[in-house]
Amino acid sequence: MPTLFQSLQNQDLGQLLIIAEMWDLNFQAPDVRQGRKELAELILRNKSLIVEVVEDLPVEAQQALSSLLAENGMLSWHPFTQQFGEIREMGPGRRDREKPYLEPVSAAERLWYFGFIARAFFDTPSGPQEFAYIPDDLRTLLPDFIRTASPATPLSRPAAPAERTHTFPASDHILDHATTLLAALRMGITSKQLDHLSQNWPMDPQTLTSLLQAAGLISDENSPLAGPVRAFLEAPRAQALAQLVTAWLESDKHDDLRLIPHLQAEGEWYNDPKQLRRAALELIRSLDTKTWWSLPALITSIQNPKPNFLRPNSDYDSWYLKDKRHSRTRRDQKHLSLLKLVSFSVQQPATTCRGQGRSISYDEFTRPYHCAPHDTTCSPLSDRPFLRMGLHQTRCIHLYLDPKVPGEGQESRAKNKTSGQSP
Repeated sequence: MPTLFQSLQNQDLGQLLIIAEMWDLNFQAPDVRQGRKELAELILRNKSLIVEVVEDLPVEAQQALSSLLAENGMLSWHPFTQQFGEIREMGPGRRDREKPYLEPVSAAERLWYFGFIARAFFDTPSGPQEFAYIPDDLRTLLPDFIRTASPATPLSRPAAPAERTHTFPASDHILDHATTLLAALRMGITSKQLDHLSQNWPMDPQTLTSLLQAAGLISDENSPLAGPVRAFLEAPRAQALAQLVTAWLESDKHDDLRLIPHLQAEGEWYNDPKQLRRAALELIRSLDTKTWWSLPALITSIQNPKPNFLRPNSDYDSWYLKDKRHSRTRRDQKHLSLLKLVSFSVQQPATTCRGQGRSISYDEFTRPYHCAPHDTTCSPLSDRPFLRMGLHQTRCIHLYLDPKVPGEGQESRAKNKTSGQSP
């Protein structure tokens, strides 16, 4: 992270004088080059002054600092300004005439004219991204109370009684539907017949087909692959479910958003489905597992601190999503794309698992496992704390830990196919 001196490199002498005035410093530099060094030294050598200035900040500005500290001192620029307000763009002349620092319009603008935050591009796994950040040496001198302050409200609220009237526990019925779909593809039935056959499935055939492709069970031409399909059908239910779990979590091709039938892209639509699933699970993982949570409130809460959830590069201009049902353009992530991904995460096989009552990291959640059915001592299946979630009236989710092995039986799904029984 850049230091305060480095962060002042793009500031003119007028901006340096403003920062010094905000801190009530005796600052008289002969030129801008020398001024950057002297101003940084004046601020950093007086920790008691830093504490005093932070204590005098309005609550909103303190919350903005706390939010940055909670993210190791940096947040993507677009979501930061969405949450804590804009910093008005103006040149030196207009700035010196209007003096915006005397009446800042937002917490972010106030911090900007104090020099508490700066703006720069940093490399990320998805490419260069613009961030708001606290200069590194200044960050280490901030008072403890600003570090321990709560940076944000809870991610959701407990569900109202009307939102949790009916409970629909998660299950492993996806295995039975997968067996039926594989048989249907093998028999070559029409799309119309398949739609009729799957009308009561929680996952539509197109999405399930994509998942089976990701799991290596069918080809890109939707033809079942004999060897992998045989192994899948003969596997115990826990092992088969694990195969679908891993495929959903790790696939770069299974794109949840593109499978929404009524979404139409305008522009060059690019998103990383694996990265989005990981982000969704990390967000959901913070919720208490013993409480029913409101799904709409969860989505609203994600929009505030994570408004670029589906656009990690804060790219809001190169592509748009249109809802074909209403002819409305979804320029950002605040609508059903986020709702779909969170709902999808709740309902997928990756979230229908077992555990022993402790929180987990993403890496532990996605670690491959190999267990025999009903083996309560095997590792790591028996000791992995999987989250299990239920979706209730599309209004409420409940995260809880299930000590039972997924499914009521561990028999092979191949029996359904060979015996002619309905799955």
